[in-house]
Amino acid sequence: MRRNRAKRLLRSALQQYLPAIQPGWDVVLIARQRMAGATFQQTVNALAALLDRASLLPEVDDFNRQEPG
Repeated sequence: MRRNRAKRLLRSALQQYLPAIQPGWDVVLIARQRMAGATFQQTVNALAALLDRASLLPEVDDFNRQEPG
């Protein structure tokens, strides 16, 4: 049950970033044991940090200016 919750959290968090991820990349996410107790906001923050570190997101100002998709 924890695994399914982690997958749902990751999918839900990723949905808001999908339109902003640069085309041509595949993203593979692996939920670690620590994620079992994470909140949705913690998941979103961790995902944003990972995508930013991988340079898959536009600059913060550009992302904030995009129209909701």
